[in-house]
Amino acid sequence: MSCLSHRPALLLSVCALALSLTGCWRINRVSSQNTVPANAPVNTKVNVLGPFPVGQRMVSEADLKELGLYYLNAASAGQPPGSLEALNIKVEAPKLHQAIADKHIIVYWKADPTKAPQGSANTVLAYDADVLTKRSAVLMLDGTVSVMDPQEFAKAPKGGQ
Repeated sequence: MSCLSHRPALLLSVCALALSLTGCWRINRVSSQNTVPANAPVNTKVNVLGPFPVGQRMVSEADLKELGLYYLNAASAGQPPGSLEALNIKVEAPKLHQAIADKHIIVYWKADPTKAPQGSANTVLAYDADVLTKRSAVLMLDGTVSVMDPQEFAKAPKGGQ
């Protein structure tokens, strides 16, 4: 076989490589134009239309489940916690601690899971502050998380009261 028979394949390979490299360069060039400027405020993102504010922190069901684990662990070790400081989660769960401190999560302190008249599964321990106005997550005294609307929440028994 002569070298001439390999020329079309070689030429095709070189063209394919050149086209693919050109495409990569364009992608990198476009994506580098969409980066966040160094002087952009912390609470904004940049998009094609310009900056827009990032929404406030949302409370997730996972946040409430994590709170339930810490609370029930503390309650089983003796007296249920009576405050955020007594729960002592600032080092272990700083984001959860901050959400409670900022009142994104409201807790009924001193709620005892063993002394819930309507049962711990039916008694609210903590809730997403948004539940007063829209359907949101609620932590029950047994550690489970439910989603309630404002009317359901108003009727539900609350812990520590």
